[in-house]
Amino acid sequence: MLSDLLKRTVWMGLGAVSLTEKKAREFVKTLVEKKEIGAKEGEKLVEDLVKRGEETKKEVESFIEQKLATFIKKLDVATKADIERLNKKIDALSKKIGT
Repeated sequence: MLSDLLKRTVWMGLGAVSLTEKKAREFVKTLVEKKEIGAKEGEKLVEDLVKRGEETKKEVESFIEQKLATFIKKLDVATKADIERLNKKIDALSKKIGT
């Protein structure tokens, strides 16, 4: 189960990251050189590709965060916030007993 989830997450992340602005420009430059699209269309296409790549990256990050949070809850592992809260209680109790 977790293995499949990680595989899907990695593939989604690779897809989002693979389309950098540089790669988008190279791709569009090829289309313009082949006269498949005009220069203005090409610039718009680069903007659209980069924007979509950024949106996808944010979606992947959110997806990963949600899945990891669910996974951690299932493991019943203490979070950083849990540990900090316990440390504060320990400090307060230590002050009460004078150590």
